[in-house]
Amino acid sequence: MVYLSFCRLAIFWVSHKVDRIYTPTDFARKLAHSAAGSCPSTIADFAVGDGALLAAALERWPLARLHGFDIDQGALENLGSRFPGMEVAQVDFLEASARLECNALVALLGKCDLVLLNPPFSSRGRKSVKTEFMGTIHQCSKAFAFLVRSLDYLSVKGELIAIIPKSCLTSQLDRAICKSVIEQFSLEQIGHEHKSIFRGHAVSVLIVKARRLKGTQKAPDIFNSAGLKPEYQEEFSVKVLRGTFPVHSYSRRLGSFPLVHTTELKNGEIVGEKARVINWSRSVSGRSLLLPRVGKPDRRKLVLKSTSDCIVISDCIYALATSPCGFEVKLFDKIFESWGHLEDLYYGSCAPYLTLESLKHFLASLGFRSNAVSCINADVIDTDCVSSEKSENELSARWESGQRSISG
Repeated sequence: MVYLSFCRLAIFWVSHKVDRIYTPTDFARKLAHSAAGSCPSTIADFAVGDGALLAAALERWPLARLHGFDIDQGALENLGSRFPGMEVAQVDFLEASARLECNALVALLGKCDLVLLNPPFSSRGRKSVKTEFMGTIHQCSKAFAFLVRSLDYLSVKGELIAIIPKSCLTSQLDRAICKSVIEQFSLEQIGHEHKSIFRGHAVSVLIVKARRLKGTQKAPDIFNSAGLKPEYQEEFSVKVLRGTFPVHSYSRRLGSFPLVHTTELKNGEIVGEKARVINWSRSVSGRSLLLPRVGKPDRRKLVLKSTSDCIVISDCIYALATSPCGFEVKLFDKIFESWGHLEDLYYGSCAPYLTLESLKHFLASLGFRSNAVSCINADVIDTDCVSSEKSENELSARWESGQRSISG
């Protein structure tokens, strides 16, 4: 029975976004027989399409566990009857947040003995994509970005066999990231250039093989594919509250509680004349951190609320509190310094947004195991901590330093 795992994603399906240029059967067999491994037990394809590459792998290694991923739900639905027992998941493989939210992918990090890949080639008018490798963000072609992300899933002795456009090894666009890759992996061309492999598409392609070099870093853990390096320290835990007040329904009736929306989060402070509303659920009393749930991510909108007054937060804001209280400045520092990684987890075709699951993954990368991050369903986050002058001075100094780095 096929295990079909539909990952929790916010993908707007448009037919023109999906490449359906599948690997011919004979060429798929050529890739499978290029693998050096005698008996790989775990084989994956992250752009599985019609399953031709995994079918070729199954012919050679009938006992291997197969894992197929694709952005195209229609392609996945056709694989069920053909590959009993294959694990299949729908995922946008180049989106960091999507990969982190897909349990089937997370379970494979550093576990694949063999990856077979025919990545999407076309850019649909977009010349390059961003992807991370060894802590550096690169601009590269879509095909090479697929190859680089696939390397995260190789076991220490695993290998990747991929079809890529010939231009990937010669173009200026891919030169910088290719140079970085070959410092960690052997990357070799197998055989000669192939032309007219894909009917109706005049693209010259190569078969390449990649393996981890001896002495380089070990297989990645759950967060390394997004550039996150966890340092587990359960010194304190984090409580997360999502605001629920719908700003679009706000009326000008006077109330007792100030309403804070993302527009009031500026340069690390709550600013401006705040609307006042009648009592509403999801209010915040005491010290906490506020950050946008919806909207363009901006480090200057990360705010430490240090006063004891009660505010109502809009449905576009997350509030975070520490338990025990008193570690808010430390949590602020951790998030502020790693803001670039958090920013990458915002996505959406209209206003970018940060899912609760992505926020939890990010917090885990900062040093909190899953059981140290809790999502509060109560109406109020209430902390009894009183801000100290020392904490306020520390925060002010951090903001001045942060502003210099932003402006610089």
